[in-house]
Amino acid sequence: LAIVLLLQQSGSRRVLFLCAVLCGAISTSRIVFLYMPLLFGVLLWPRSKGDAIKFLVTSTAVAIGLHTAFFLWGSDFYTPFHVIGTGEGLMTGNIIYFGIFLCLVAGGFILRTAYLGPDSWVAGLFLSLVTPLFLVFVATLIANGWQIGVGYAASYVTPAVPACCAYAAIRIRQGWLAGQ
Repeated sequence: LAIVLLLQQSGSRRVLFLCAVLCGAISTSRIVFLYMPLLFGVLLWPRSKGDAIKFLVTSTAVAIGLHTAFFLWGSDFYTPFHVIGTGEGLMTGNIIYFGIFLCLVAGGFILRTAYLGPDSWVAGLFLSLVTPLFLVFVATLIANGWQIGVGYAASYVTPAVPACCAYAAIRIRQGWLAGQ
């Protein structure tokens, strides 16, 4: 969320570079966040194709570099591989194809609305987080007999909550400023 707000407010090359490094580091926090550099590249594209490419290359290089370093440090039990195995167990059969379809639809929406302003960037961030994470949340609930307290079901959707709150706050403020 901080990256979205910083990139929206500043056209500085330093800010762009720092946000790219931060995005690359954050995208290593969970293996499923490896798409974050691409997301921000898409969001930056309408504003500046050059900035989008610089951001994408820098943040992807940081993410790959950190993942490589972590793998070499502890390759016996590299946790992202464990998470991928868990996800494969949950997302079986047609669920995976449905999930891919929903993620592509969300990606298309983000591409179409990226140029609209700060609220579209925050909405894009929320949508890019909630779509895959909600699918894993539901798959985990199904696997645990719909018991939300068993396993990690609720933790899958929590990364999307700040972006949802920020989007709601932006929309409320826009309505308030417009006298609605």
